[in-house]
Order: sequence, then structure tokens, then C-alpha cells
Amino acid sequence: MILYNIRLLPELSGGVSAEHGYLEIQAGKIKMVSATELTTIPANAINCQGMTLLPGFFDLHTHLDLLGFSADCQGEPLEMLVKSAKQANCYLKHGFTTVRICGSQYRISQYVKEMVEQGSINGPTILSAGKILGTSAKEKNSGIDELDYFQDGPWAFVKAARKEFAYGADFIKIYASGSAFNPTGIPLNPIMTKEEISAAVRAATEANSYVAAHAHADQAIRNCIECGVRTIEHGTYMSQATLNLLVQTPNCFWIPTLSAMFVSQTEPNERQFWLSRLQPMLEQTSGILSQAYVAGVTLGFGTDSAPDGKQYAKGIEFQYRQKYAKMKNIDILLQATKDSAAIAGFAGKKGELKVAYDADLVLIAGNPVEDLSVLSHQPKSVWKAGKLVFSI
Repeated sequence: MILYNIRLLPELSGGVSAEHGYLEIQAGKIKMVSATELTTIPANAINCQGMTLLPGFFDLHTHLDLLGFSADCQGEPLEMLVKSAKQANCYLKHGFTTVRICGSQYRISQYVKEMVEQGSINGPTILSAGKILGTSAKEKNSGIDELDYFQDGPWAFVKAARKEFAYGADFIKIYASGSAFNPTGIPLNPIMTKEEISAAVRAATEANSYVAAHAHADQAIRNCIECGVRTIEHGTYMSQATLNLLVQTPNCFWIPTLSAMFVSQTEPNERQFWLSRLQPMLEQTSGILSQAYVAGVTLGFGTDSAPDGKQYAKGIEFQYRQKYAKMKNIDILLQATKDSAAIAGFAGKKGELKVAYDADLVLIAGNPVEDLSVLSHQPKSVWKAGKLVFSI
């Protein structure tokens, strides 16, 4: 199959720049990327009418079964599985072809992952953390079923991590600080010791994997960096000194989630509560994130949102990185593709339009380098491994 009359961005296409180029797909991989205008049109070619072709997007911090419909499924794991399987397809409708599920009730994301891999349902490539590991200091879980493990002490974290890997986890998620999502949470507090963090990291390393750490508090972030955690999730109250440590630490990456601070509630009292709680966090994160961006820190792309929510529908993470962190459009696109692919372990396989890479593709009306708001709408078409999985 050939997609022709496409705009190619050189930063995402191995240096190939074109307004009317073409890309050839064979056996789910990219066979050719060319800036040349196609003159002889084969029967299997698709005219993309000058639209922009991008690599499939990555969301390195999302939840398949925690948000939205999950409140109606508490205590009903089979119902939650059915609805989660349906929701997996929503990622594709917004151009996200690879996602990391950072915590899943009943480990449902593992089962949805198997369904996608077996071809039973359409969905993105899924990396799943299974249940989240926390300590007894973790706040009451607000009625969310079968999401967290609570334990204390290094050996308990080794056992819990090993259990998650035994159940099919791709990586381990820990709670190193309090939560903002929980109304009773205190995000400024570390809630794991360095010994406990190191134990989880050791268990993950033994399984040829890594740890992702929910960490708002500066001391929690610093502890995670020093203990070998691979990805810092949120990073809200990171100080300049801790940012400097991150810059100096190879193989540790920050996954900001600005869209998690988007307030969608409309009931006045509820909306005011969340605005007063989340807006200061958004402003705090954006300030240090802007400094990290200027310093050249490799940043992953995460939303901490569900694919059926307003954050996805409106492209909030793209917008907020531009608006609040003052990032250039092309760099945001790189974070959502090439950079996140490298962080997630897909370097050389996904995240760019290059020969032999997976043909995970997103066709966008307009030029997002000039106008990022084109990502506030659904893409024209999406392909995963060369198969058309969404089109409008």
C-alpha cells in the first residue's frame, strides 16, 4: 500500500521533508519514505490530499479502567473488562497507537492487552503495570477496587513486584508520594523510604524491566532518581536542585501530565474544589517543566487521562505544553512520538517514519508545526502496523 500526496516533517521522517511525498507500507512495516511526488499511481495507492502524515502517538501515562465509566463498575470486574475492551479502541480514534497503562483495577489492562495482541479487538500496543504498589501511608483509595497493593518494608516490595511480573506486568508502578486525584491525598508528602524504592527497582531489574514512580513531592522525586527509577510520573513539585540531578542522571526520564490538571467538572462547588486544588499544581509544574525543556531534558508524553475523556477529545496535553510550558510545536510532537518511543523501549522500531519501522501512522488535516490546534480534533485516518484502524 502507498500513501501519496503527503506532507512529511523532516524531524519525524528521518530527515525527509516533503509537501507531496509518499510512503509505502509492506507487511506492517514502512518500506519506503520519499520526498518525490508520485507520478505513476498504483491501484493500491491512497491520495492523502496534502495532509500531514505523522508517526502514531504515545501516551506513557494513561488509565484504561480507572476513570470515566469505572465508577459504575465497582465490584463488577467482568463488566469493567467489557467496557475497557471497548474503550481501548478510543485510543486509536485520537491517533494514539502505543500506550502505557500506569495502574489497572483487577489487572484488567493485561487482559485487554492479550485481546489486542490476539486480534480479538482493535486497540493500541499496550504496556501494562498491573496493580500499583504503595505503602500503608497511602491514602484511603476512595472506593477504587483492586488497584493498589499496600505493604511496608523492602522485602514486601520485592514480593509484590515479583507477583505483578508473574501476572504479566510489563513494568512496575509505585506510589512514592501522596496523590492529587484522591481528595484526601497530600501530594507534598513522600510515602516510601529509599530502601523500599530500591527494593522495587531491584526486583524490576531482575525481570529485565523498570519502575515508574508516581511522585509529586520534591523529596520523593529525588529519592526515586537516586534509587534508579526509570520514569518520574507527574513531577509536580520538582525543585531546581532535583532537576539538575535529573539532568545528570542517565536513563531516568520525566513524564509530565499537565492534562491531569484540566478541570472538567461543571457542578459549581465541585469545580471550585478541583480548581483550587489543581490550578496551583498546574502552574507549579509548568514553571519547572519549562526550565527542563530549555535545559534539553528528554520528556515523555503522558496525559493521566482516559481516552474517552475531554483531555483526549480536546488535545489538552498538546495545548497545555504549548500554553503553559512554552514549548515549540515540533518539540511537543517529538515528545509524543520519537522521544516517548525511546523511553518506552521502542527506539528503532516505532516513533518515526523510517524504513523498517512499524507502520503506526496518523494522518492529520493541516500542519501541526504551524498550528497545534489541528490536534484538538480527531485525525483523518490512523493505521496500526499498516492496517487502517480509524478513518473519518
